[in-house]
Amino acid sequence: MNRSESQGIEIDGICFQTIMQNYQPVIMVNQECKKNDGQVELGIRITNNTMTPFRFGKFRIMTPEVIRADDKVSPLIYLRRRCCYAQERHFALALPGESINLFIETKVINRTYGQREGELRLSIPFEDGGNNNVDIIKGKKNHFRWIYENQNPTHKVGKKSEFSLNQEKTLEDLWVGKVFTPWLELSFSQ
Repeated sequence: MNRSESQGIEIDGICFQTIMQNYQPVIMVNQECKKNDGQVELGIRITNNTMTPFRFGKFRIMTPEVIRADDKVSPLIYLRRRCCYAQERHFALALPGESINLFIETKVINRTYGQREGELRLSIPFEDGGNNNVDIIKGKKNHFRWIYENQNPTHKVGKKSEFSLNQEKTLEDLWVGKVFTPWLELSFSQ
């Protein structure tokens, strides 16, 4: 599928699409660069076709999934560098009839060592201080989608601190459910 967005999947009046900002059929990366070769913005477009406002978030709710060009599911490697607390800004409110886009700026890293040399890694940062990493094959078509899963209609944001008054707040009206967004084709070349 050579489009900037996938077809949507609708669950209980909520439509989910996998999207990429400034989509190109083939994304060029620099072979000489050993660290960060570039960035792509991957995300979800959520359309609320119900009469109820819902909140949608990225904070430990969106998980990437990749089918590599060799038809294998790329293992997900989660790394946490620091701990962050969910904030209200991490949860977008979609009013009835409204669409929201949740983008995550994803690093494209050239693998230059070990058994995976010659492959690329997508490093997807999250607001909780961690990164989800998946490996893809250069020069061939890989498929990307999100698993969006939330089981709680409320979420605490902010943090408690012994040095300040309670800064915690409970957000309500979070959409509850699990959806696998449609696949989006990604191809990286040098």
